[in-house]
Amino acid sequence: MNDRLPIEHKQQLQNLHWEYKSASAKLEREAKFENLMKVLGAFGLLIVVVYFFDREAAFQNFGEIGVGLGLGATLFGGWAFFFPSSTKPDRYEQTQMRKVNDELDKLGYQRGFSGDQVAKKGSSVFLDVFQDNNYKDFKTSSKVPSAQVELSKAERLNQEAVSQRHEPDVSEQSSAQKSEWIRIATLPKADFANAMLTLFKEVEQNGNVQQLVAYSTVKAMFKAAQRAYEQKGREFNKLNYIEEIELIIARRPDEVTKRKLQWMIQAVLLWHLEEQAENDDELHNYLVDIWSHMLSCCFIVKAALENNVIWSKDDKVHFDSFTLRNTKTVLMTMKTMAPKRVQDDPTFKHDYKEVMSFVGLTEGMT
Repeated sequence: MNDRLPIEHKQQLQNLHWEYKSASAKLEREAKFENLMKVLGAFGLLIVVVYFFDREAAFQNFGEIGVGLGLGATLFGGWAFFFPSSTKPDRYEQTQMRKVNDELDKLGYQRGFSGDQVAKKGSSVFLDVFQDNNYKDFKTSSKVPSAQVELSKAERLNQEAVSQRHEPDVSEQSSAQKSEWIRIATLPKADFANAMLTLFKEVEQNGNVQQLVAYSTVKAMFKAAQRAYEQKGREFNKLNYIEEIELIIARRPDEVTKRKLQWMIQAVLLWHLEEQAENDDELHNYLVDIWSHMLSCCFIVKAALENNVIWSKDDKVHFDSFTLRNTKTVLMTMKTMAPKRVQDDPTFKHDYKEVMSFVGLTEGMT
């Protein structure tokens, strides 16, 4: 089956799909509202025409309030017909969709997604990007890549998890036996921090939102699993937790669960870096860079989570309707989620202030 997708494109295609779906869903909702306004505008125009030709008949049939509403509906209908905001080329969502299409074009695919499907250029076969059997077999080398190769592309960090023993002992595993995630977690501290910075900076902004939600829940989930292990007299740490998650990923056929657990692994690694950076200024600077970079995704958090099928309501407890009511409250929530030492860092404070000022400017214009 020559039309199958390259396995090395899997993570990137899925990230692009989430970006495209979030943007298109918001534009579709606005387009529906604009179509409704056009219909109301047509009725309003009828009332206005009657008013200009026979005011007495207009007031008699529609009343003074009806005439006023008709005039208002005509204005809004005209705006929706002549200046629909959903089709403005400078809209953020339109820009995101063009960016996704450009990325698809560079990768050799037709522009745009058809549902969850994508097709190669010149092909009439559309394949679901979330179905594993739509990807060509791809085997990674057992040789441990150099740090430079590992850090060059964030997609390398998201490869398929390898099979592990039921009760893995990370300390006894050779480098070749360790999964890609564990290899990253056990790099020398500076290399690990650099890998994490690369991971968070090279995914799309929608990916940063998913990383943020995962981070907001990972500590509570870890502690629940830790208590269960302690009751059985077994030691439990973050590396064990990653391996247990990978075992679940290997067993679960549904893509949604796999995606959620992949984000959870990344959240565990961020927490791991957070603990390592507590008394290490160099690692702390990496952590500050990650959180400062994350601030920029505040503009799409609401759009990314409104139609998101990965996270349950309980998972999104930090992103309830109160938090999502505007970008400022989203940004303030993100700040409170950051480690206390990061919040107190002068660089982070400056970056937060800059983003908040821009938020105030853009929201003041809308």
